[in-house]
Amino acid sequence: MNAAHPLRQNGFTLIELMVVVAVVALLSAIAYPSYQEHLRRTRRIDCEGVLMSAAAAQERHHASTGRYTSLQKEFGRCPAAGASKFYDVSIVPAKPTTSYTLKAVPVGIQQKDTCGTLTLTHNGQKGLEKATATDTGRCWQ
Repeated sequence: MNAAHPLRQNGFTLIELMVVVAVVALLSAIAYPSYQEHLRRTRRIDCEGVLMSAAAAQERHHASTGRYTSLQKEFGRCPAAGASKFYDVSIVPAKPTTSYTLKAVPVGIQQKDTCGTLTLTHNGQKGLEKATATDTGRCWQ
């Protein structure tokens, strides 16, 4: 080996590698909770659509028979199709012929959603169980 031309090493030092790992860990710690909240919100909005479809089905049934139904039919879960279920959807008949309340109760990982159970009544009133008016505006899109 010639002393005038020392062997040059290419690559990263351990310190440089540890700094990169620390930066990636920090970014992940910030981004992951935000990503999870985005997923919960997306699932909630999807279920709101299922509740609105169920309400439309109730109104169609009421238009043709003069009464609301308490049968579950095709809207017993959110999402309506797929392997994962994030909400159980049910009809709570207050007066079976004249009114109803649709409820979507979070299950599984969706239970961490702070909005909780979504409700929709026969007169179109959107709500949440055990929530304030500001929560309802934030949770129903």
